[in-house]
Amino acid sequence: MTFNPRTEYQDIETAETYDQKRFNSLSGKLFQWSERRVLERIVQTLPPGSTVMDAPCGTGRLSTLYLSKGFRMLGADISGEMIQVARRRTERWAGQVDFGRMDFVRLALADRSVDAVFSIRFLPHFPPEERVYMLREFSRVSRKRIVISLSISNPWMRLRRKVKEWLGHDKPVRHPVTMQSMRAELKAAGLKEVRHFWTVPIFSEQIIFVCERN
Repeated sequence: MTFNPRTEYQDIETAETYDQKRFNSLSGKLFQWSERRVLERIVQTLPPGSTVMDAPCGTGRLSTLYLSKGFRMLGADISGEMIQVARRRTERWAGQVDFGRMDFVRLALADRSVDAVFSIRFLPHFPPEERVYMLREFSRVSRKRIVISLSISNPWMRLRRKVKEWLGHDKPVRHPVTMQSMRAELKAAGLKEVRHFWTVPIFSEQIIFVCERN
């Protein structure tokens, strides 16, 4: 079955079991801890009271991080079922958070309507030309910061992916990028890299990039 990120999570059973399937193993817990550790460093650089867009918010697993720092948050996702889970997860912050169904190729938001956009574990599902459209939209609606994660392709990571496929693991990434091609995509979207962080060096291909408009 072909994976389609726009339709994969459009049922409540998938949404309800997503976190357990993805992050309940030892490696999943380590990955999530390391990812949150990097994001903790990044959110500390945002002004108090900032409005943050979590795109996509999924089940709200990272929304709680932004809300716990006192930020106002917009959770956006194409899946209403995932939003249901996120809404329940963030009930204690009900006055700080809003949710909306959106496709990130065309966001139903005004220009400069949020202070920062966070898009984690999402863009590697899409080919470069579609990523650029989304990055342009993230840039349009953000006043300052765009924080994204991408999966990097280099000789070590390509070997790692081949070994995982040989062992029968699901193909982990559909559209990885080299550092050179990533910067070309950012340039095409009118963005520049401010800083980047590996989540788990050597063992994970995920890098989180902090970007701003050119």
